[in-house]
Amino acid sequence: MKYNDRIQALQQKIQSNNLEAFALASQEGSEGPNTRYLTGFKGSFGITIITADKSLFFTNGIYMEAAKSQLKHMDIHPIKNMEALSDAVQDLGLKQVGLNASHVSLAFYNHLKGAAPSVDFVACDDLVAELRQAKDEDEIANIRKAQALTDKTFAHILNYMKPGMSEKEIAWEMEMFMRKNGADGLAFPSIVASGPNSSLPHHETGDRTIQANDFVLFDFGAKWDGYCSDMTRTVCMGTPSDKQVEVYNLVLQAQKASLNAIQAQTEGELADQAGRSIIENGGYGEQFGHGTGHGVGLEIHEAPSLSNVRKSTLPEGAVVTVEPGIYLEGWGGVRIEDLAVVTADGIENLTQTPKELITL
Repeated sequence: MKYNDRIQALQQKIQSNNLEAFALASQEGSEGPNTRYLTGFKGSFGITIITADKSLFFTNGIYMEAAKSQLKHMDIHPIKNMEALSDAVQDLGLKQVGLNASHVSLAFYNHLKGAAPSVDFVACDDLVAELRQAKDEDEIANIRKAQALTDKTFAHILNYMKPGMSEKEIAWEMEMFMRKNGADGLAFPSIVASGPNSSLPHHETGDRTIQANDFVLFDFGAKWDGYCSDMTRTVCMGTPSDKQVEVYNLVLQAQKASLNAIQAQTEGELADQAGRSIIENGGYGEQFGHGTGHGVGLEIHEAPSLSNVRKSTLPEGAVVTVEPGIYLEGWGGVRIEDLAVVTADGIENLTQTPKELITL
């Protein structure tokens, strides 16, 4: 069973980090993806404790029935307060428990420490996120479905959008289409950036209406059974200028070069540099200010990274975006993004939408 396999993999990491146990606290959104990956639990409150030979899950009365249904592979315990958790930890005889330093708030740490003063809670790396980088077949199948719906949504919106429509109107149509066709929801708030707004990499979709000859940048994704997709395409609403064609084709060349540079067990920085060097040589290096890509899974941004800043080795089975761009303030911008599975000798591109410049 996949959850037992994941727990066993974490137990090996616990031992290699000289810990007695590792705890995940899923509350107020923190550690939710890690908890779901490790246990299958979909609720918003639960505490998981993994020791060398035990896997325990603690939750309150709101989620007990759901936990019993979803977590048949774990020992489930009700807790009403932190003191009950303290008793459980002390019953296990634990003295040193690892906590994910990046996801545990100071307030929650103080609650834990106050309830179990004899336990040394050790801040350590995100051991579960390390496991999540390489996706298994079930995970890739869900991401594939999410991306297929994203492709389908883009084809729909090209037939729907017209000059005079607002960015918000178009984004709402995209969301309705995804939900009607089986999505859990959006992977993230859809970006529809028209004209000069397309120079903003993370533009907040607004009231601007689409004008003739605008670049319109779409960055969006669906969520399928908890797993995300991510795609960006830039189209021209009319006849593109020579400069629009030049910038678009430069980004397209860079994106293809980065895709071709990906291979399991290589550095993500190599894929970043393959595309970045093309944009730099084209004279737009200063207008490409973000990394080339990131991991995608239960979260829209997760490890590994395709960046010259965040260094990552790409494991086989990782799902990553490849999304170089050029952004010219006051003029507009272009980004082209595919979603790909890292393989031993390259990639499997999950994105089926064509990349050549589309004019409407």
